[in-house]
Parts: sequence; C-alpha cells; structure tokens
Amino acid sequence: MNSNLNINSGMLALHLPAFRLERCGHDPAAAVVLVEFARSADRVLACTPPVARAGVVPGMALAEARALCPELRVERREGEGERGDLESLRDMLLRFSPAVAAVFPDGLLVDVAPAAARPVIDWLSRLGHAVQAAWAPDAWAAILLSRAAPHAAPREDLGQRGQSRAAPHAAPREDLGQRGQSRAA
Repeated sequence: MNSNLNINSGMLALHLPAFRLERCGHDPAAAVVLVEFARSADRVLACTPPVARAGVVPGMALAEARALCPELRVERREGEGERGDLESLRDMLLRFSPAVAAVFPDGLLVDVAPAAARPVIDWLSRLGHAVQAAWAPDAWAAILLSRAAPHAAPREDLGQRGQSRAAPHAAPREDLGQRGQSRAA
C-alpha cells in the first residue's frame, strides 16, 4: 500500500467485485466467466451475475461451470492488464484525495472524510464499475467491511462516522467511530 496513507484518519475502501470482467467490457447480463489455469484445471476467477445465479462460483473448474451454464463465454485472465487498469483507476482517484492506494486484485483505498465518499463512489459508478464501499476510521476495517457482503447492494449511508447500511447478515458496526477515536496518534 501507499506509504502516504494516514491510517489514523478515515478511509474509504472501494471493492470492485466485477472489476476483472468490467475491464474487459463485458455486459453484466451476458454469461461470461474469467478463468485461469490452477490446480490442474481451468478455474473460474470471476463470473457475471447470470452465471452466478446458475450456481457457478469462483474456484470452480471450468468443466463444472459449463455443466451448470452451457452458454458460457470464456475469457482468460490477463494479470498484468488487470494490475495496470487498477493502477490507472488509482491514479485517477487522486482528484479526490492525495492519499490513494490500489488493493489488488480489485480494490481501492481513499483517504477521505465520510461526507466526501459519495462523489468518489458516483464517479466510479459512472465509469461502469459495480462498487461496494465502506468508510471506517481504520484502513483495514474499511477494507474488510467493503468485502463483508460480496453479493449485497453497495453501502450508501456514509454520512455519519462509523455508520453504514450493511447487508442483513453483516456484523453490526455501530462502535466504529469510538474505536477509531480512541486510537490517538
């Protein structure tokens, strides 16, 4: 991570759950999987929502995925391209904050006040990215919260310190503001 980040201030973590497919320009309504060879087989790394609804999950062998969703279109992972695209997004986010980091393979971390989070999220959405966001006083807490409910709607209520709308099965986070405030630098 970027050493300019001040983890004692509030952080906005942006998880881009479909980044690997979005960067390839795939329609989220199409049946597409991204694969990579691992453990003696082509394995699913990411899939579009229709494929996920058919029961395909990351880590599954491509042959098994094809049995569940025969109309699959297969894309091979291009690791360096993914890294470069995420780093480009990171650089473009410098317009919102001087402290931004890429969290590979599909996340970003931005040092902003909670009230400034919405423009960042909206900007990424306008670029065509699905965004799951969480703000917390601690960088690692924000990262974990942004990934806590991978199939939930993005967290939108980022206006109050330590408050965010979470999926029903996510852990309560009402004490985040107190924890972060007690860690004086």
